[in-house]
Amino acid sequence: RLAARSLGVGTRSDLADYHRLKNEQFDAVIEDCGLVPVRVEGWGKRAWADPEALESSPRGRHRTTLLSPFDSLIWERARAERLFGFSHRLEAYVPKPKRV
Repeated sequence: RLAARSLGVGTRSDLADYHRLKNEQFDAVIEDCGLVPVRVEGWGKRAWADPEALESSPRGRHRTTLLSPFDSLIWERARAERLFGFSHRLEAYVPKPKRV
């Protein structure tokens, strides 16, 4: 449940990655913690959320925030792209011929 509270909503891979769960552990954890399945528009994968989060008002600052390229919010690049619609790559780690 900690992962769902922290992430807000997550796919199987999002939630499993948060706690480093193996596939066989995932279903048992979902049942034990009471997460509910949800549909997120634009996501092709199933997702789960904490029921308390669904019943509460949206949280957040609703303003622009400058992030470090090493911020944990964008560690999982596929999730950041799915949520925010941007593709983040730190060019220092991209081979020179492939840099934009």
